[in-house]
Amino acid sequence: MATKLKTFDFTLVKPKRPKPTYFWDDWFDGDIWQLEEGVDFDIDPMMMERITRTRATSRGAKVRLRHVSDNGSRYVVMQRTDIVGPNEVKAQARREKYAANRKANGTNGHVAASKVVPKTKSRRRAVDTVSA
Repeated sequence: MATKLKTFDFTLVKPKRPKPTYFWDDWFDGDIWQLEEGVDFDIDPMMMERITRTRATSRGAKVRLRHVSDNGSRYVVMQRTDIVGPNEVKAQARREKYAANRKANGTNGHVAASKVVPKTKSRRRAVDTVSA
């Protein structure tokens, strides 16, 4: 039960903790981020989810979050979903370049008939069975 006090000196100043710095610009870039408790944030993961959603709303961003536990470590996995992240942009550029190369070579993703190597017969010998 709580204790009732007759007096308390409210003029005592308690030392201020430094305000945590979070990398919102990086984390809201559209890629998938795994934030580790004790490394990326020092509060309960549920509270980190609330703060993340609040920051996202203030920036007009949509996010998806999941909580993950692995061998005693707790994580918040997050992704901004209303934009395409840098890694996805790079992957899309690679796919487009690959498709352009295929089209330029005229293969369209298929091996040309002249390049097909015929299958050879199996080199295994048949084993004769001897009946008794």
